[in-house]
Amino acid sequence: MEGLWHSHCAILVLSFLLGSLDCSSQHVRNTESYIREASKRQDAQVPAPMTPRKTDPQLHVASHFAAPQCTAEPQNRFDCWPESNNTERADCVKRGCCWDEDVVTKTNFTSPACFFPENYDGYQLVSLSPVERAGLLYGYNGTLRRTSSSPYPADVKELRLLVFFETETRIRFKIFDPNSERYEVPMNLPPKWKTAFGDTQYTVTFADSPFGIGIYRKFTSEPLFDSRGMAPLIFADQFLQIGTKLTTSYLYGFGEHRGPFLQDVHWRKLIFWTRDQYPIENMNLYGSHPFYLNLEPSGNAHGVFLLNSNAMQVNIQPYDKSAGAGLTFLSTGGILDFFIFTGPTPDEVVQQYTSLIGKPFMPPLWALGFHMCKHGYGNSSEFYKVIQRNRAARMPYDVQWNDLDYSAGNKDWTWDNKTYVGLPEIIKDLHAHGQRNVIIVDPGISSTQPPGTYPPYDLGLKMGVFLKNKDGTPLIGK
Repeated sequence: MEGLWHSHCAILVLSFLLGSLDCSSQHVRNTESYIREASKRQDAQVPAPMTPRKTDPQLHVASHFAAPQCTAEPQNRFDCWPESNNTERADCVKRGCCWDEDVVTKTNFTSPACFFPENYDGYQLVSLSPVERAGLLYGYNGTLRRTSSSPYPADVKELRLLVFFETETRIRFKIFDPNSERYEVPMNLPPKWKTAFGDTQYTVTFADSPFGIGIYRKFTSEPLFDSRGMAPLIFADQFLQIGTKLTTSYLYGFGEHRGPFLQDVHWRKLIFWTRDQYPIENMNLYGSHPFYLNLEPSGNAHGVFLLNSNAMQVNIQPYDKSAGAGLTFLSTGGILDFFIFTGPTPDEVVQQYTSLIGKPFMPPLWALGFHMCKHGYGNSSEFYKVIQRNRAARMPYDVQWNDLDYSAGNKDWTWDNKTYVGLPEIIKDLHAHGQRNVIIVDPGISSTQPPGTYPPYDLGLKMGVFLKNKDGTPLIGK
């Protein structure tokens, strides 16, 4: 089917997506308490990583859980078996989780049959220190320790927590393994303790057991990010999880997915893994933007961005019989590196987000017009008929595309001069009518051509640009 679409829609989507703590059970400290303490000290300094207290609990296996508390209402249940829609009661219970016999399948992802109990063990905040300069608070430095094994192999038993007051409207927190380097997105975004708490629009609260972090708007007390009481924190080698709550269901972002501008918060899974997929619903597409914007009851807006490029999933569900929602971030690797933007208007949230990651290039005017594209025109004659038919209908489209079938054997930087004979002349005709032509270039470099007949491969070997096997030979994809 021929596709005619207006790139204004694409531009809109892309632009939018665009002292230690006393760790007794249930203990909570907040930013204001540290401000009061810091005001009494004159010799403030940035602390080194904290050493856990000798009384910290030791890691124990899942079988040491207390009896699971399984009384959560369906909308407050967090999936304990996200890797499959089919599981058995025995497997669920073995994980230390709860089983609801009335929900034996998760077709269309409703309330999960296997869910975490309210008293599920996880990480404990065993030390927390303010980061101070000249008596002013600029962030926090903490240590988390796992008090039980998770359902996944290779738990990281000790984690580092860093909280950065980066700007008046942006707070960042990182959770990572301090003893083993893990992949982080190679963006030049060095963490910085730059803004004193008194100048910020946010405040921070912690729960120690299980660990949780709450970030709130300072002047309205509305939550911007709050993991307390949500899906438990898990940090294993190939499985990371953290949850947060929203106070309204006005949720936007989480690209790139085809669907309504306003996200549906009724039991949905969004997958983040870039792929060459034409835009259909419930599929991951070309871009991965783990960023969302949420409106608060007051009408203020805030944004949250997770800097992680691993394969990822976000579960969205109703929460707490209110107008809000719950989010659970699941990642197969990397670290947890969150940025929260306080807005307070949607425009300001987007401005704060793009000031961090960079602003898109200004597109040429012709790119904002109508585009025509199709895979499988078949030959140059059929291709030209499409152009002529649109002209006859006085369709004012600006750009005609060619998909990969224009090439010779799907090889980059070639064109099939037999099937698409006359293609250069057709492109000249487009230019003569004020139209543009864009050809698709997929990363397809053939390694099977006779030496000297396909320059892209020969030159790539000479330059050493291809991925290699451990023996130094080119890695051949299939």
